[in-house]
Amino acid sequence: MVLRMNRFFLRDYAGRHRSNQLPGWPRRLPSDRGSGSEHSGSKPGEDKPHSKFSEHITFGQKNRKDLLEQSATTLTRILQSYDESLFVEEIEEYYGHSDFANWGYWQNETHTQKEACEGLMERLLSLIPAKEGTILDVACGKGATTRYLTKYYRPNNVTGINFSQKQLQRAQKNAPGCKFLLMDATNLTFKDNTFDAVICVEAAFHFHTRRQFLAEAHRVLRPGGYFVVSDILFHPGAEAAGPMLHAQNWMPGPAAYKRLLLSLGFQNVRVINATEECARRFDRYIFNYVFKKLQSKEIDWDMFKTFMERRRDKNMAVSFYIIASGRKAWHSRYRQS
Repeated sequence: MVLRMNRFFLRDYAGRHRSNQLPGWPRRLPSDRGSGSEHSGSKPGEDKPHSKFSEHITFGQKNRKDLLEQSATTLTRILQSYDESLFVEEIEEYYGHSDFANWGYWQNETHTQKEACEGLMERLLSLIPAKEGTILDVACGKGATTRYLTKYYRPNNVTGINFSQKQLQRAQKNAPGCKFLLMDATNLTFKDNTFDAVICVEAAFHFHTRRQFLAEAHRVLRPGGYFVVSDILFHPGAEAAGPMLHAQNWMPGPAAYKRLLLSLGFQNVRVINATEECARRFDRYIFNYVFKKLQSKEIDWDMFKTFMERRRDKNMAVSFYIIASGRKAWHSRYRQS
């Protein structure tokens, strides 16, 4: 049971035991200082809680053909991993058979993983002042996030996209009346100025590249439309070594994320450091959940030890968990160069 849960909850971000090969990595996530705060992107060094990591990585060493081949291989790994793990009974039970599949947003009144996932949706949607018109759910998974959107949007105004046909089949059952399409998040086939809002929950770190996706999100937004995202930032060693990540996506922290959104034409950008509310509290909850399985003898010590090793690798790989939003200008002339 725990071996299956490991594949999903503690995804192989850093590579199995690769942390032992990177002695400079921290032994825990960045400090609580600043969690929940917004970043202006103007203070030198504020994105560098462990800035020495950038010294170990050199980008641009591979040619375009190699990068494309690597991207295709990574995409296959991601697809196989999620298509397998998302339909495991133990995972579905953990999420209360809700078909959510993210770390969630944890508050004092949050008691289950399902509630945390719903809390994350509420936090993201709170950044869209007027929930009107059409919305695009990027990387919609099995449709739980799409279903939640119908609390605020009419189903025929909601579109979900994913790169897994298997997941989309479940999504259609979870959110009837919504439109679902098989599509690459970095190459959206929609026309310019199509949606009033775009949302992406905990997936952009997988995209090749994150920047290309953000540019596409801006393009398909209508003038005045809102973009909201929850995303995970990693230490450069994890980005380069993780079999489900891309080195080109690395950025030092929330302030850099804000600068990227601004450079792509977004206005009124907000980037919130939600590492405590999302990453750390999820980590504590899943530890307690698995520890109870050990106490009840549903798992043995070896399985628990494996879980702890993978948990260590994940914690050493994650740098920040951020929630961000931006708005497309009413008279935007931005085009991707």
